[in-house]
Amino acid sequence: MPSTSGLSGVSFMETKDIEILIQKFALQNAYKHGSVPQAGAVTGKLLGTHPELKPHAKELMPLVQRVLADIGKMSPEEIKAKLKEIAPELIDELSVKREARKGLPQLDISGVKPGQRVTLRIAPNPNGPPSLGNARGIIVNAEYARMYDGVFIMRFDDTDPSIKRPMLEAYQWYVDQAKWLGCPPDKVVTASDRLPLYYEYAEKLIDMGKAYVCTCEDETFHDLKEKGKPARTGKRRLPRTWSGGKRCSVGTLQPKRQCSASRPTSGTRTPRSGTG
Repeated sequence: MPSTSGLSGVSFMETKDIEILIQKFALQNAYKHGSVPQAGAVTGKLLGTHPELKPHAKELMPLVQRVLADIGKMSPEEIKAKLKEIAPELIDELSVKREARKGLPQLDISGVKPGQRVTLRIAPNPNGPPSLGNARGIIVNAEYARMYDGVFIMRFDDTDPSIKRPMLEAYQWYVDQAKWLGCPPDKVVTASDRLPLYYEYAEKLIDMGKAYVCTCEDETFHDLKEKGKPARTGKRRLPRTWSGGKRCSVGTLQPKRQCSASRPTSGTRTPRSGTG
């Protein structure tokens, strides 16, 4: 194998050890697949087993390339013999059959207190018929609820009718699909039915100083949100016109009629969470 050149911040001895690791992983890959491996595959294996080398990834590439060039000159018999000489355990590793994992992986439920139940939910938007993706979510969440003797909730996320207009018949479609899949929900919740509750807690948060009424323009608000900064115009008290902010929040959705709300005026905007 070629002599190594030092890596910045890595001693000669460490660099030599790294070269041997590269050689082992490259030979194992070549022996397994019968061809010279891609540099990325070898580097990925190296960094996966030795993450402390990630800062030197770029510096390692020339070394990987030189090792691969040497392996490219070797016959399959020579590759096997060399691998058996320097890392026979990697040959044995290839012969071990790994049993495929069955079932869902375990969840970390250490935070569940005595008397509480593990709760899983799926939150479809009922703006169209259920899809295969919805079916997957229903099955996975329902199975986890069964595994832990928990609760499976279906919560309809239908509070944005201006963008995703709900279809009245879709609500029942989702429930029927879950039953057909053998995963009937333990509880069905419709978010739009709970808007008065959401407003009640929004007002409590504002009174506690944990949220504020934002009167910024949308672009400014989104910019501040991305930066995690509070709005200078944030009002820590509920404005006198606060009740006007609810004027379009609770209503009845009628077939073929889309609910729309006019842009709220300054001081009556729906509260947005803020920092500070």
